[in-house]
Amino acid sequence: MTSFAILFKTHFWDDFAARQLQRLQAHSRSGAVIAVIDETMEIVPPTTAPREIRIHEDDLTRLNLARVTTHGSIIWYNTDYPNYVAFDQLEAFDYYVCIEYDACVTLDLSRLVEDLARDGVDYLGFPIRKSSQDWPWYELHRESYGDEMLVYLSCLGVFSHRAMALLLRRRQEMAQLFAEKKLQFWPNNEAFIPNEIHNAGMRLASLEDYGDVSGYDWWPPCEEHDLVQVQSGAFTHPVLAGMRYARSVVHHEPSLWSFFNPASALHRRLRDIPVRARRLLLRQEVLRRARAFATRKMAAAGLKQQWYENAKTETATSRQTQSTHNSAG
Repeated sequence: MTSFAILFKTHFWDDFAARQLQRLQAHSRSGAVIAVIDETMEIVPPTTAPREIRIHEDDLTRLNLARVTTHGSIIWYNTDYPNYVAFDQLEAFDYYVCIEYDACVTLDLSRLVEDLARDGVDYLGFPIRKSSQDWPWYELHRESYGDEMLVYLSCLGVFSHRAMALLLRRRQEMAQLFAEKKLQFWPNNEAFIPNEIHNAGMRLASLEDYGDVSGYDWWPPCEEHDLVQVQSGAFTHPVLAGMRYARSVVHHEPSLWSFFNPASALHRRLRDIPVRARRLLLRQEVLRRARAFATRKMAAAGLKQQWYENAKTETATSRQTQSTHNSAG
């Protein structure tokens, strides 16, 4: 039997996270289920997981993983980092199922892993539905991965042992290159993972080869209550509940005028959210968009860094550059 670990990745713990973990456990007969908890930003309360690994910045430094990000969270930008910390700390497994808290599967993971082993697959993921040229980060990654780069969503991936070892080694090598200013832009996980595995001659496969992906993308979210409608054998993402679901819906709504249209898709999606909470969401979103607009204008005028500057060698903040040197040393 092929051994495998299920790495349930989260940066918080509440009833929703516990329910997601339970769903995952219900679809695995033999895998070792481990909660991998990001505490680089804040402490997370005790979980209900049978095993857990808590990740701090010291763990990244110990593995020579460069602390580079375009935003506040290192792991937000490098969602593959928790995989390597777990890989380093755990006993060896043949495969690693790495799944974010907002992804859901309704198929037998034990059978899936056996199928991947039979087919010789080193990485199972899902390519973005649009052309890589339309990916917002495309131009920033051309130097590293060329015009025909692969771009895969990273919310659910299955890796062979040798694929995981390769990716950890490549991140460590890149940390050295970044410190030496030989790597101009720190690769985002969505390009890094599939291209490094492909370039190493390993075999990639898509989730759609093994299950239903009609509800799998970066957006729109599936409300947790609607999971009862998901058929067996499916991958679903993102799955959210309550105000997390509402905030995601509002954040990506093209026009806030939809708040005032009872026939809009936004109204339908927010049907279970109290009116008072909807008003608060609208007020918060108006302020967020105003701040974002001002930030873009300031960046265009050269009064503020562009959002991607901290991942560029020449303009990374001193803290990031120094920590990268420390990691590579």
